[in-house]
Amino acid sequence: FTTPADNETIFAMTDADRAILKDKSNYRVMDVAGFSDARSSYFHKTIGGYHAAKLTRYNDLITHQISKGNPQVLNMLNAKYILSGNDYSLNPEALGNAWFVDSIAYVADADTEMASLDSIRPGEYAVADRAFESVLLKANRRLPGDTIYETSYAPNRLTYRSHSSRGNLAVFSEIYFPWGWTATVDGKPAPIGRVNYVLRAMQVPAGDHEIT
Repeated sequence: FTTPADNETIFAMTDADRAILKDKSNYRVMDVAGFSDARSSYFHKTIGGYHAAKLTRYNDLITHQISKGNPQVLNMLNAKYILSGNDYSLNPEALGNAWFVDSIAYVADADTEMASLDSIRPGEYAVADRAFESVLLKANRRLPGDTIYETSYAPNRLTYRSHSSRGNLAVFSEIYFPWGWTATVDGKPAPIGRVNYVLRAMQVPAGDHEIT
């Protein structure tokens, strides 16, 4: 127990890893060949990886959508790069860290919500359990110039800037987990809801705002 162990090369970096890591934005990687392995998570924020315990809802998403290669679910998870061994490709349809939607559809239960993801277009609309209707309300059609984008990221604190003409429903490419998480708009508390089975969403008022 007194001799240091050399763990610097426990995971070898590939040319694909090096190329992806040149991108300094906040994105995720879909490792096709090693989805359930720890290797790619050593270098990247991945939508897979290994852990003995998984959030049940996210495990549902893996089983019913990700394992079937649903591209729209990869887009809403901001999987900007698709990695397979030493090869990778850019996914230009990845939706980024946050976006506004034009509409929201409420459904009766979790099974219906999951089934809705089979054909969802997450950049245009969201689907949510009816239990969140009083929090999420409705979405307005986006107008030119309506924007929302991430300004800082840490595992326990994220900030965004938004501009919208009429106010709108924002979807965040982060897992909805209500215990311990709070949100504010310009420092004032704001409720968080869940859409698309696993993601955070909230109402953002008209004008320019900072969301934390």
